[in-house]
Amino acid sequence: MLVPNISLLILGVFCAFGNGYDLSKPLKPRGPLGVTLDYSLATAWPEPRDPKDNKVFRNWVWTSHIQFKNPVSEITDRQIWQIARDAWDEVQIDREQYGISDRSKPGAMTVLAWGNEMILASSQKGTSSFTYKYKNTPVLETLELCQIVWREHGPGGGETDKQHRTEGKCGELMAAHLYYSQDATVALAQRNARVATVVEKGREVKNEDPCGDPNQVSKNRRPPP
Repeated sequence: MLVPNISLLILGVFCAFGNGYDLSKPLKPRGPLGVTLDYSLATAWPEPRDPKDNKVFRNWVWTSHIQFKNPVSEITDRQIWQIARDAWDEVQIDREQYGISDRSKPGAMTVLAWGNEMILASSQKGTSSFTYKYKNTPVLETLELCQIVWREHGPGGGETDKQHRTEGKCGELMAAHLYYSQDATVALAQRNARVATVVEKGREVKNEDPCGDPNQVSKNRRPPP
């Protein structure tokens, strides 16, 4: 009687791992913040890939762009941290409706708020760095300038050439890319934007200093209840 049991076990394993994600069509976001998979990035960058092929390597980012009637200065730091956490939860909901596994789960979610607008962007998950591979963007130009400064004034005495610590895949840079894709007329540095990032560490999601100047980061570190 062992053979039937083993057969059922093999069948169960096949059912658990045999079905991959389904990108046959873009799906509507399910959460109130509108966080959704960047479908174009997942299916067409760095080159077009068959949406029905769930065995190819892809790049994953989740985003949303919200516009308010009132300025976001009326939103407290505590509320922005909560929005970042809620946006993180919406990423998981969207992953589930596509059937995307935990292996493709981003590690962070960033809120970029200015004027009466707010961009939500996850970190990038995937093998190719959009920041470094997609040329001639304001974000890459800024990173290259930082790289020059590091090379000339860093601890390596002019002999080191250090790229961004996360290969340019962090949520802050994804949010900046989205900002410039929609408004390239005003430099982001002139927006006096607020930034909040939450990062998954182990089984917890924690507030963390974003990339950039720590003096521009909210001092309210305690996660909302």
